[in-house]
Amino acid sequence: MAAPRTTRPKTASSDKPAPIAVNLDTLELETTDVPFVAVVGGKNLTFKDPKQIFWQDLMGLDDPESFAEIALEEAERDHFLETRVETGKVMRLMSLYRAHYGMGDPGNLTA
Repeated sequence: MAAPRTTRPKTASSDKPAPIAVNLDTLELETTDVPFVAVVGGKNLTFKDPKQIFWQDLMGLDDPESFAEIALEEAERDHFLETRVETGKVMRLMSLYRAHYGMGDPGNLTA
C-alpha cells in the first residue's frame, strides 16, 4: 500500500498589491436623519450619532458616565451627570440609543 500523497498549499507569489476594498481616509458616512433626543430632568438632550464618534471612544459606551462623555456635548453632559435618575431608566436610555442607531446590544459584535 502506497503512502498517501500530501499536497502543498499553493502560495501567491505575485508582487501585485491586493485591490483596495475601502479607503477610510476618504469615505464619507451617511448620517441618520432623525437624531436621538431624550428628556432628562426636564431638558431635551440630543445625543451624537455614534457613526460620528471615534470607534476607540465607543468602547466605554456601556458605562453611564462614559456614555455621557461620549455621546453628549459639554453643557448637556453636565446636566445629564448632575441629574439624579434611577439606574433602570439610564440603562433603558442607553439601550434605546443603541437600538435607534442599529448598534445591537453590548457585547454583540455581529450587530
